[in-house]
Amino acid sequence: MKKKDPALDVLAENLSEENRNQIKGCATFGRFRWDLPDDALTCSARMREILELEDNCNIERWEHLLACITPEDVEPFNDAISRILTGHNIVNVNFRANTAAGIKPLTLHGDVYRDAHGIPVVLEGVIQMRSVSAATEQMQYVTTLLMDTVHSVNNKLTAILGSTAMLASLLNDAQAPQRSGQYLEEIEHEVFLSAELLRQLVQAAKRR
Repeated sequence: MKKKDPALDVLAENLSEENRNQIKGCATFGRFRWDLPDDALTCSARMREILELEDNCNIERWEHLLACITPEDVEPFNDAISRILTGHNIVNVNFRANTAAGIKPLTLHGDVYRDAHGIPVVLEGVIQMRSVSAATEQMQYVTTLLMDTVHSVNNKLTAILGSTAMLASLLNDAQAPQRSGQYLEEIEHEVFLSAELLRQLVQAAKRR
């Protein structure tokens, strides 16, 4: 048998190392699997790279993942994940991670597996990097939503002030009891609508 040239081994090793360097960091997403009953989190090497975790940094429990998220995003992130307990099988949530290089915008896409009783037992999916332009688009969405909501609430408050003024003018009116009740109902209605608009704004901001 012809003896293999040692130089070929060196060349092959160099090419292999070059390929590894090219492959590393190219994918925009990393995979994960969370076994809920045991709270066992399994992450791909690429997900660790995206989160910029050191080799000695554990990410074997869900709390380890939460520790990577910026504090202000933890609550809306948890709210999105908790929907799997109320029947939702798909999870899509944007969040930001604290990394060595700074804050990184990410998205979690997850799919739920349930047991025979409908209890969620596995959440599996990917964590994907978002571009700066995507993050800017989300901010623009929230800003537009905020401006629209403020405009709507201002209209409601104007209606409330009008009804209050009319109510005040009836204080010396003989028919005040009946007409006052109508204005009070309108005020109550507008207040509840304003509160609902603000609630929807908060929920939309959390989802983003």
